[in-house]
Amino acid sequence: MNTLKDSVRSEVADSAIRELCKLAAYQGVTKGDIAKSIGLGRQAVSAKLNRRVRITLDEFIAMANAVGVKPGQIIAKAEGNESALADKENARR
Repeated sequence: MNTLKDSVRSEVADSAIRELCKLAAYQGVTKGDIAKSIGLGRQAVSAKLNRRVRITLDEFIAMANAVGVKPGQIIAKAEGNESALADKENARR
């Protein structure tokens, strides 16, 4: 089973999931809406988006599509967020 964290660095995967949650909220898409769209229960989706349970790459893609966002855009933004955070931390040193 290929998880999102297997495909990208752990920090980027966590940032991507947080970004997906923000975009869903912005679009007015609930966890129940996502669950119905991808065929999982709301509690399962909630556990995955709260990072209590690993999310597969296929699930992440399906969730992004349910929110109406391209998965690659979320990953790119997450990578940018992590890069900016690393730059900020390096500037403090």
